[in-house]
Amino acid sequence: MIPKRIFYIWGYGENKSQIANICIENWRLMLPDYEIIEVNEKTPEWFDFDYEYEHNLWFKTVYDLKMWAYVSDYIRVKTLYDHGGIYFDTDVTVYKNFDIFLSEKMFLGNQKSNIPELAIFGAEKNHPVLKDLYEFYQDEIWHSPNYIIINIFRELTEKNNYQNLYKIYPYDYFHPKYFYDEFSHDMITENTAAVHWGNGSWNTKKNRYFLVNKHRISLKTLLKQLDFIEKNDKNANNKTKPNSLISVIMPVKNGENYMKDAISSVLKQNMNLEIVVVDDGSSDSTASIAREAGCKVLSHEISKGQVIAKNTGLKAAKGMYVIFCDHDDLLTENSLKTFYKEFEQDSELEVVIAKIKDFISPDAKNQEQKIKTDPYYGCLGGSIMLKKSVFDKIGLFDENISAGEIISLNSKFTEHNIKTKKIDFVSSLRRIHDTNYGKTNKNSEFKDYASILRAKLGRK
Repeated sequence: MIPKRIFYIWGYGENKSQIANICIENWRLMLPDYEIIEVNEKTPEWFDFDYEYEHNLWFKTVYDLKMWAYVSDYIRVKTLYDHGGIYFDTDVTVYKNFDIFLSEKMFLGNQKSNIPELAIFGAEKNHPVLKDLYEFYQDEIWHSPNYIIINIFRELTEKNNYQNLYKIYPYDYFHPKYFYDEFSHDMITENTAAVHWGNGSWNTKKNRYFLVNKHRISLKTLLKQLDFIEKNDKNANNKTKPNSLISVIMPVKNGENYMKDAISSVLKQNMNLEIVVVDDGSSDSTASIAREAGCKVLSHEISKGQVIAKNTGLKAAKGMYVIFCDHDDLLTENSLKTFYKEFEQDSELEVVIAKIKDFISPDAKNQEQKIKTDPYYGCLGGSIMLKKSVFDKIGLFDENISAGEIISLNSKFTEHNIKTKKIDFVSSLRRIHDTNYGKTNKNSEFKDYASILRAKLGRK
């Protein structure tokens, strides 16, 4: 049984923000029979700061670097492991009683992207998952590229058998909104017990360098490099709000036959993402399928074509990274993670291009038709991820054409000196079926390809 106590973390002697004070008061009002406990450097009965600082190199390092989000990650794990209870970030408001969750061994909730989140969670004392998280911070943290607590949690749960030891609730229980969403009351459902408002962590450029390189460079050398950065880069300590969000844009017209599979392949990516579905005048259940899956849905009352639909999605996208996914194709396992790692390793990279592999849809009338058997590079959705800022340089898609808009990107990349990289990895499975756009709109495709080629030649 999880005890009726709520832990939150705040630096000793530090004035609380207005938001934190409002949230804590909300907890007292909504959960009057719960003990509310602040954990800081001076609460050894709950967390022995001096011992952990002396005996754990990771905790000491992130504390000295003033990386408070990562300090908090460590403290919440150790505190709940030692004592049991519920942890809240200080930007959480409660909507209903939490007694229904106390019978779980451990509970947490998904975000709208189906990625679990530890801004709100509870656990019994000595829970095995928290034990393994705590042990991860002892040494493995220095050998793993992971540093975000939820990614560490996912790594451990994929590797270990924690069957029936925790329960992950759907997103509407604790995380009915993304941090960048405008709040509306219809986000709150009958299930909603709390809302994590997601003010977000703030990293400096210097600290970001530490996190990305901690497993590549010895700590002694890394700290010297951080000192050099601080002395020579005037922006080293500027605070920036990290945005690892990937916007998956899916333009679709009458896509009910295949889009469930396409959306499922995106949600399985386990990345920080949003799916922006642009319903281009569909007469079927396209929009309702997308909404049921938790996608952001934008609708054209009448069809405007896939090019304008892509631009509509781009204008609404909130991510730093953008990838287009056709409603009838599939992303391969870990494709978004593979793209993202390329950007992580080269901050100047703007576009990553991967390979495509064709497959014949089981419902295709001609199962013997010839298709490309080997993976190939192609200008198709699902095979190109871009920083959204690229479109600030090259402009949106040309709305005077109805097809070939992705092909036109390549010439714009060259024209505007966009840094691109090709990787030998299949990121997208292209479904060959009886109603592929290329089959039903051959004439317009040929005309558009010709106009793109003429425009390219005219620029030379």
